[in-house]
Amino acid sequence: SAYRPSPEVELLSTRKISVEEAAAGLEKSLSGESGHDDGSALHVPGSALVNFRQIPNIVASLKEDWSAVREADRPEGCFVEVRGRLETHMHPCFVGERLVEGMRAAAGALLLRFSSTLRCVPLGFRSLSPAGKYAGIVGESPYVHFLIDFAAIAFRPRRGQRLLGRVRESQSQTAMGINIEILNVFNFFVHRSNVPLGMFFQEGIGWQCDGGSPGSVNEFDPSKPVWVQVVQKISEGAAQNPLSFRGVIREHVDRQQVVQPKRALAEQWKATKEGSNGRIAPVEGAGSSKRKSLPKDDEVRRLAEHTEPRPKKKKKHKQG
Repeated sequence: SAYRPSPEVELLSTRKISVEEAAAGLEKSLSGESGHDDGSALHVPGSALVNFRQIPNIVASLKEDWSAVREADRPEGCFVEVRGRLETHMHPCFVGERLVEGMRAAAGALLLRFSSTLRCVPLGFRSLSPAGKYAGIVGESPYVHFLIDFAAIAFRPRRGQRLLGRVRESQSQTAMGINIEILNVFNFFVHRSNVPLGMFFQEGIGWQCDGGSPGSVNEFDPSKPVWVQVVQKISEGAAQNPLSFRGVIREHVDRQQVVQPKRALAEQWKATKEGSNGRIAPVEGAGSSKRKSLPKDDEVRRLAEHTEPRPKKKKKHKQG
């Protein structure tokens, strides 16, 4: 509004960091002015407190799941340290001894949301300090205007990137698809059309597997961390909506684990050519009772006939 303008942020620098450095930086953001985790860092007024309270959960995910992955297998450039400058408009009650508290409230609006300016998702602040010694007052507005320099630990997901998460509890699951939690805070949705063969939804229990031979796609274990892959472009959300993702389960898009079941279907189609409508029954271990038939699949036919994909015919529009 005219009396309290929306804060603007400026990017100064970005540096790639490791998972361990990200966890250490977020732990530092939880320490108070004394340098110890005395809980004072979570004394934040307003709605920004909700964002700061998620930091311990993010640290737990980094230490338990991400740090357990070999460095060579981790996605590159997933975490960064970003330095920037925030234009803030602070209530005069925070001028003085409560300055740090006021800066946390102002900067907390950046947390857990993708910023198109910073090109990342700030998770926590390693440092917050005024950029200068002076502030300004505009017109009759009581708010104090000044700049905040910050250093933040940030999450930088990109389309096509692998992420590590855990399947949410059954109460958070729906028949529309699988909900997976990234860093114990972000939701990652896998639509039912991308759910691996052999999985089905059961009310009150969630997504289950039919079982199968070792090494098959049915070996998916919801109790363990799972790799997923982002398929949508990351963009800035509206208002106060937190970041969420859509994609596929990574283990089931690798050629070794997805093309092989399709090759089995291709061999069956080539041998039997059941039906004239292009529908084939799933082979044992590659499907489930919930999927009694599969739709026409050009990739299965190409694997069977070793042919190139046929170009799609352009629809002719009738001239009125």
